[in-house]
Amino acid sequence: MLIRLHCTTRSAKFAFGNTKVAGLYFVITANASKSFYFVKRIEGKPGRIRIGGFPDINIDEARKEAQRFNGEIAKGENPHADRRNKTNVPTLKELFDYWLTTHAKIHKKSWAADVYLFNKHCTALHNKTLTQLTKSDIVKWHQKLGEKHGQYQANRVYSLVSSLFRVGDELG
Repeated sequence: MLIRLHCTTRSAKFAFGNTKVAGLYFVITANASKSFYFVKRIEGKPGRIRIGGFPDINIDEARKEAQRFNGEIAKGENPHADRRNKTNVPTLKELFDYWLTTHAKIHKKSWAADVYLFNKHCTALHNKTLTQLTKSDIVKWHQKLGEKHGQYQANRVYSLVSSLFRVGDELG
């Protein structure tokens, strides 16, 4: 069951609180966007986490997610911070820029060739976060690169990407 609440945000036109699960709200904005939110004080600060848009997520799925958030808060965890940390994962391009300034320009004479290889062959991977890239993605990309540009070139670029991931592992 939903109860209508007074909206305090400028963008929301209507907000409905769920009586079955604490902290679950259904919000309709001024441009008719409908979304489920989890709103609760987390570690003494107000927190708002978007669960998902309607109809992509139904009320039962939203309730389960809100109950999971309530459980995490009861354990002393912060689901808001966990989500924020997931979004702060660097992209492969950001990792390359870090590697270039902290390692390549200091230790390698051929760093300009690495920049050329990365910009020419890794453009499809530039904006992918490190958590999005899997080993199978890299293997498929390496095979396509080998078919298009030759195995030697593909292996050089694969070696470069491998060294980037070693730096990423060292950083955590």
